[in-house]
Amino acid sequence: MKMRQKAALLLFCMTGMLAAHQAPVLAQAPRASGDYTAALPSVEEVKAKLKGADPTDTVARQVAVFTYLQTYVSRIKDARNYGGPFTPAEQKLMGDYSLAAYQLSQNFTKTHTPAEVNTFQQLEGKYEIFNARDWIKQLEGQQAADTYSGTEASLAQSYKQHEEKLQRQMKQDQGGGRSSIAGDPVLDPMGIFARGEANRVNDPELRRCLELGESLDACEGAGALEGMASLLMPFAEKPDPNQPPPVAGVVFVGAYQGRSGLASTDFGTNLGGSPVAIIRDCGSLVANIADTRDYTLRKSGNAVQLELANEPNPIVVTLQADGTLSGPGSVLVKGRIVTGYSMTTKTVMVDGAPAGPQGYDCNGPCSTSSSVPNYAPKIERCTIGSMALMPPKPVVTHKTGIGMLDAFSATNTPLVTGLRMTGRYVGNSGLTLEFGNDAVILDCGKAHAKSPYTVENAPAGFVVHVQNGSGAFLLGVAPDNTLRGSGSTTVSGKLVSSIRGDNVSFTPHSESCSVGAFAARSKRNTVRASGGPIGAASATY
Repeated sequence: MKMRQKAALLLFCMTGMLAAHQAPVLAQAPRASGDYTAALPSVEEVKAKLKGADPTDTVARQVAVFTYLQTYVSRIKDARNYGGPFTPAEQKLMGDYSLAAYQLSQNFTKTHTPAEVNTFQQLEGKYEIFNARDWIKQLEGQQAADTYSGTEASLAQSYKQHEEKLQRQMKQDQGGGRSSIAGDPVLDPMGIFARGEANRVNDPELRRCLELGESLDACEGAGALEGMASLLMPFAEKPDPNQPPPVAGVVFVGAYQGRSGLASTDFGTNLGGSPVAIIRDCGSLVANIADTRDYTLRKSGNAVQLELANEPNPIVVTLQADGTLSGPGSVLVKGRIVTGYSMTTKTVMVDGAPAGPQGYDCNGPCSTSSSVPNYAPKIERCTIGSMALMPPKPVVTHKTGIGMLDAFSATNTPLVTGLRMTGRYVGNSGLTLEFGNDAVILDCGKAHAKSPYTVENAPAGFVVHVQNGSGAFLLGVAPDNTLRGSGSTTVSGKLVSSIRGDNVSFTPHSESCSVGAFAARSKRNTVRASGGPIGAASATY
């Protein structure tokens, strides 16, 4: 399981940013995934729809778009198979766009003065850098948009890995890193590091973590934590015949702030992926991790409602078109209040001697005391009205000072808010989807990769847009919380070929799977759990 996801989930649970639930709503099965090039504009469409302030401005815009479209297609091909061939459809589009850009430029140059040509070239260069991508967004179809979003995510991951590789190489050049120790007769006389190198490449969890784009330090840090977890919870990975059905489906994520003096609500998921919420600023009621409440997500047409568990009556808030939440107003809310505090004292051991006044020297504090609040249930009346989304902040994890655990010491991207997905789904063709907050992990045979995704709130139901750069596809959310799609997709990943010191080598690996019906299944195990967002029934590929 990827490190960033684990760190984000841990912090999410600790801070009380909590999430949403399965939606028993109907979404029509989307059409089969097709070639993304069919969703790109033709030369005629660009010429008909893209106009400027005058003839010169129009030609400059069109040439800029035709030039950028060639880069657009090349990036998708390179993310899918760097150095590999274009598909026949891609070759045709590249030729069409190249010819159109050449003919427009040549015709303008032949019929205008040098000064006018210079103005045209300056405009075209500016538009290609600053505007062409936005104009393409207005002209492209959903399949192309989703495919390019996946490509951008893949290229960003490749750039990140390239930067990490340069940093590791600099570390080795300066005499640091594992590769400078392994096998060294002085630094590694017992061959411990060298033997460790051979074992690492055979660790399936380490390999999978690396193949999904995480750094070596992050993956080994995750492995250390998982190892400790298996010692603390030796039966965690054994199946429990009494465990509840797996949590999966549409969830809602975000911290929503009420107006001054009014209540606020946070939505998210706990570590098990279950949707939970917490009400803040409600009279004297406390709001911490122990005060979460379940909620369910309901949908009717475009309307989305979140029903929070509460006594004496549930609390229903509605998602508005502008992204705000609207509550019921003045309501009774059951929670807890602090009635007092109790002191607890712990005896400490220092240098092997019990701390205390019986003649022992503890060389420092002999005991620690802490104040523990006492709680009692209470029902308060508070107002849950209009609430606006608070911008999410980057998830910061702090240094532990314990070797590889410092892999958690990083500033990660903020949580993705709004409608998301959670859970692990297995398809009838062998394709597996494991949703997290920021991405979905696709497994097809031995190939696996991460792809961004979105959830569209369409009138007919929720639809998940899986923005796989090698074959974007749509999934409708059925009433029984299964996912329904059609067509096929290609998962373009990579497999670890060697691990030498701090250097990891990969071999590209791609496989294709059918996109059909998907049912929720339990996580790969309970120690290495993960969770995730969603999309629209009206969009078709």
